[in-house]
Amino acid sequence: MYKSWWWNRKLWKLDKRRVRVLSFIEGERLLVEEMAQRPRHANDLLQTEDKELLDGVIQHIKDIEARAKSEPDYDRLGKLMDDAETQGQYRAYFCPAGDVQREGELIISIITTEWGLPESVTNDLRKVADDLKKPEEARAALHFLFAERDSWDDYTTDYEDSMENCTILLFVLTAVLPLVSAVCFRYAFHPHCRPLLVLGVLGAGIAGSSVSIMRRMPEFEVRLSNELDAYRRKILSRMGVGIAASLIGSAFLGWGVLPVSIQGQTFTSAVSSCTTSICSGVDMLLLLGVPMLLGFSERALTTIEQRLFGGWTKSHEARQRND
Repeated sequence: MYKSWWWNRKLWKLDKRRVRVLSFIEGERLLVEEMAQRPRHANDLLQTEDKELLDGVIQHIKDIEARAKSEPDYDRLGKLMDDAETQGQYRAYFCPAGDVQREGELIISIITTEWGLPESVTNDLRKVADDLKKPEEARAALHFLFAERDSWDDYTTDYEDSMENCTILLFVLTAVLPLVSAVCFRYAFHPHCRPLLVLGVLGAGIAGSSVSIMRRMPEFEVRLSNELDAYRRKILSRMGVGIAASLIGSAFLGWGVLPVSIQGQTFTSAVSSCTTSICSGVDMLLLLGVPMLLGFSERALTTIEQRLFGGWTKSHEARQRND
């Protein structure tokens, strides 16, 4: 039954992507045909070699469309969409001479103003605008701009999809793990369930780290520093730091290194209460809040570290100066 459900879901995803890919391929074909059908001056009619290129592009797109209709692999469907996009960029060579400069400047305007690219990229694109004014290089420059626009469009789409998926995952962790931790604290008083206390602290620390990561989601300009490809590693790294900070900080607080009390209630007393009897609401909130705070910001752990090792460090430095 599980295998059948998994297989049906896989087929559903494949069919869904196939519809999207076929629609995209058809759109590229229409763009090429529309460009070739634009009105043009008598001295700018399509030459024989241009018509051969046009026929070749249209035929390639039709072949790609035929392959997409029967392609059984999800990833190869995406590659067919890329192939159609590459063929569609050749429409630059069918653009009427009087429209080349306006078409290129429109693309530059869209990329530089609507997408908010950094100045280093916009300057490079504006240099290409000079080539649009040269008859012998204008269509080649327009072809480059089509490719650049499609590349950035693909990137922005991937970026938004990646950030949305990461945010959804982090939100689920933030919402679910505190509940899991509360259940762990609730049953931690049983002699055979004492490890649930550590599991509860761990879950609260991951929830705090998730909130911290969502708060520091990278801006769109992150693409230029190649951080998007490594962002999953950054999430795991930040999560690991938050987990370590939560466990170490909770251990120090439970040890009584920093006896912070809230209305006479300390973290140490909350741990003792929840490991000897059913955890009360106040104790449970304290056990949840402190690890989440430590996971959210490791600066709290620095304060505990200074409290624990500060005196030893100062005396050690004093002995070194005397020596």
